[in-house]
Amino acid sequence: MKFVIVLTAVLALATAATLPSQKLDSQNELFESNEKNNNNNHNNEYTQEREERDSIANSFDAIVNVIRQYKNDVAKPDNSRSNEMSVPDTVNIGYNADTVLTDVQVKGLNNLKSQNITMKWGTDLVQVINYWEKLAVNGVFHHTNTVARHSGIFHLDIIEPKYKGETMLTKNSNVYPLMSTVGSVKFEKFIANHTTLPEVFQNDKPQFDYFVKHTIPQYIATAKVNDMYNDVALEIRRAVKPYMVYRSNKISSETAVPIAGNLADGFRFELKNLDFDNSKNNLAKISFVQVIKTKESCVAKLELRLLGMIGEFDLFVTSPNGKSDNRRVTYTTDAVKVVSNLDFVENSVRTAVHVTKPQIQFTSTDSDSSVNWSDVQKQLVPHFDAYLTRTLENAINRNVQRSMM
Repeated sequence: MKFVIVLTAVLALATAATLPSQKLDSQNELFESNEKNNNNNHNNEYTQEREERDSIANSFDAIVNVIRQYKNDVAKPDNSRSNEMSVPDTVNIGYNADTVLTDVQVKGLNNLKSQNITMKWGTDLVQVINYWEKLAVNGVFHHTNTVARHSGIFHLDIIEPKYKGETMLTKNSNVYPLMSTVGSVKFEKFIANHTTLPEVFQNDKPQFDYFVKHTIPQYIATAKVNDMYNDVALEIRRAVKPYMVYRSNKISSETAVPIAGNLADGFRFELKNLDFDNSKNNLAKISFVQVIKTKESCVAKLELRLLGMIGEFDLFVTSPNGKSDNRRVTYTTDAVKVVSNLDFVENSVRTAVHVTKPQIQFTSTDSDSSVNWSDVQKQLVPHFDAYLTRTLENAINRNVQRSMM
């Protein structure tokens, strides 16, 4: 079986911590300063990247929602798809004769010639197309006319059938239809073989025309919709993983539990009121997604990288003689690596955070203060690192766990 993933737009890696709908002034200047013959190309590239990001701006929640589908399907083995399906008994009523088709089986559903899954960013669409060389249909016919009743077996070869289904990209496969639309399965032709009673299988095949063109395709399409549910979910997850917007305004004040500790020369400190107002929507890159599924467990590992964070917190410093000073402190970071392990059976999350190059800066210092703020600044960086790391881990654990429910 040939398996093809088609992306209609190249996945460009985001490099700036901006909202998907924003355009930096520096970017405008860059486009305006390019030569005329390159101007349209660069603008088209930017528009394409913005379109991609806009279409999946909530992809973090989408990814969690896609992965959590496995929670209800843990015990189902990957090879559980049936290669054949049954079609209910069908009655064709004619003017002078009736034909009843029973014990109908369609075989070869897993023998795909190819499978294409196409992500269409601009139209927010996932399109699935399955191709077979042929499908085999076996059954029993009972033909009754004005003279007598005849029974026999028949065999149909449906040549080059094709299934086509669609769902939304941003809403993932939770909206993938449980019943397919009419016309989802089409084919080039069919060849009929039978035992006795040639009049049942005349050249125009009146007894089988509607059965083959409408009844069988609808049941095949419905079966493939059910089979494709997880396939579409998997490919959406693969497609959206390079982009996400982590909404750090979900980190509430109660999540940022204050921390305290000791500095050199008998000084003590306390950090509290960690604020993410300047990083409410942090563009991030999802670098790795893995789902490990067994009969007893379903664990997903989700690795993402926040592309820098900015904010503030309050610092309280107490000298050995009990004098207290406080400052409002601004902080910045480079990339923040986040690795979350989601257990959909235990309904638990374990997150590990690594902060790159945390830096702090005091908004003001008193010249007559007894505190050596330069020393304090150097000593506080590892404590702030621990503070930010713990806050992010707690907040992400809580937010992701809510998404899992």
